Amino acid sequence: MYKLLVAEDVRTVREAIVRSIDWLALDVEVVGALNNGEEVLKQLDALAPHILLTDISMPKVNGIELITGVLQRYPDMKCIILSGLNEFEYAARLYHYKCLITS
Repeated sequence: MYKLLVAEDVRTVREAIVRSIDWLALDVEVVGALNNGEEVLKQLDALAPHILLTDISMPKVNGIELITGVLQRYPDMKCIILSGLNEFEYAARLYHYKCLITS
């Protein structure tokens, strides 16, 4: 089973991501749903996710900074950027990391 960690600062969106998808049917366990990148970096080792699903625009540590930090520590982790904002060019800088970027 894969472990998923969600990083999203908007509580309703974060909760919708966790609750609206049948993660277990996809062989995925949600190990955490945190509201900013700083929290993720603090809890990353303890939660040991295989997949990070993150927003781009978050306080303290944004999604781009978060992915950069995560992949320095865990280069094989899969990262998914989910953003409702028009930030594709910004997120596309991570293309060389082979991130999945969707809006």
